[in-house]
Amino acid sequence: MYIKSGRINAVLIDLFILSAFFGLFLWLKPATLRHYVPHFSEPYLYFTLLWVGVSFVTGKYTILAKKEIEKVLFPIVASSAISIAAVSVAMYSFQNTSYSRMVVLGTILAATVTEIFLANLYYFHTFKNEFAKIADTRAIVLPAWVSSDVLKNAIVLKTSSWVTVASLPYKYERIINSERLNRVRNINSLLESVNERLVDGGVYIGCVETIEQRVFRLLSKFTPAFISLVYVADFLFHRVLPKIGITSKSYFAVTRGYANVLSKAETFGRLCYCGFEIADEWEIDGLLYFSAKKIKEPSRLPNPTYGPLIALRRVGKDGKLIKVYKMRTMHPYSEFLQEYVFNKYNLKEGGKFQNDFRITALGRLMRKLFLDEFPMFINFFKGELKLVGVRPLSQHYFNLYTKELQEKRIKTKPGLVPPFYVDRPETLEEIMESEMRYLEAYERSPLVTDLRYFVGAVVNIVFRRARSS
Repeated sequence: MYIKSGRINAVLIDLFILSAFFGLFLWLKPATLRHYVPHFSEPYLYFTLLWVGVSFVTGKYTILAKKEIEKVLFPIVASSAISIAAVSVAMYSFQNTSYSRMVVLGTILAATVTEIFLANLYYFHTFKNEFAKIADTRAIVLPAWVSSDVLKNAIVLKTSSWVTVASLPYKYERIINSERLNRVRNINSLLESVNERLVDGGVYIGCVETIEQRVFRLLSKFTPAFISLVYVADFLFHRVLPKIGITSKSYFAVTRGYANVLSKAETFGRLCYCGFEIADEWEIDGLLYFSAKKIKEPSRLPNPTYGPLIALRRVGKDGKLIKVYKMRTMHPYSEFLQEYVFNKYNLKEGGKFQNDFRITALGRLMRKLFLDEFPMFINFFKGELKLVGVRPLSQHYFNLYTKELQEKRIKTKPGLVPPFYVDRPETLEEIMESEMRYLEAYERSPLVTDLRYFVGAVVNIVFRRARSS
């Protein structure tokens, strides 16, 4: 079989990394290499063949041509997970535990971490110029109403303090704040104060440095050899530490809240949460500027959490709102952006939103592996969901359905395994038709219908790789 030279190089690098860590972990064992090498040599040969074979199947040796970071990381993680599972099954099926788990699992995990690091380094180095080109060519267009007349009816500020806004003496038609939100300690408090000091229908103009713009800035400052290290360190310090309870206080004590890393989704989600509607957006000098119209009072719902486990409000049986548990795959506050994303991008094939910028790179990976849906078993054991049934929907998505389907939906509990995986519809209309067929069949014969749909869904997921997103 013909194999391109690039793949041959990838295989050789892969084998070198694997062999190096294999030798390292053998050396770390409390005995001599002379004793362990003969014992592990034959199993290592079989494992190497398995490793390379799985890597070809998952497409790991073609990742260097990918331009999306999640498509770079997914084959690496997937091939390692399959290899670990296969080795574990082999060891325990044949009841052969004489091989050191430290050597076997340590080699796989260390090789995986190294490959992820090298893939990130290659990714940022290769596409650095392309990222810069994208950033430079993005249209910089100000809304037509941003003119001298607009400024006459606006108050212009440069503040990171919500107290300054709250102490303004009047209500205004427009408030413009040139201080980026990244330097605001209490973002929601500031946005709520802006909402209070605007007349109904008033407009707030502000700016933020998004995660993507931050990456562009880092790429322009450091050489390729250090980009990956700097990015990882920046990610851990500015995006992980402030989200963990035991470290968040220390982080804000050091930074004083003037170095927030915000995604576009979180920024717009916070605006919607605080009573605004996104009117326009544009980029200037590495910052995202936005205009937001006041349409209501700020939300009184609890602030969304940043943790990996989230509870989403979904329509359950009898129309009651239930909290459905899932692993986080979107940026915080994304749930408040559903209407905005739908109105701007509409739906794509399969009924999901087009160009959904709310999903993180890790989130896309988790969705492909269905990891995000495992916590829904909490709802199953609480009796709020059944095994097979229509998907639990948000209030906004539920309102897109016909009145007839809405009424039929709330007669039964939603399910973990929806009819989507059986019929594989592509449009919203086809999704509604699929759910109507299931619900009508369920009314006639509940047990037989759920069993038939469950078997059909498993076959499509396992053998036809059906996915919901």
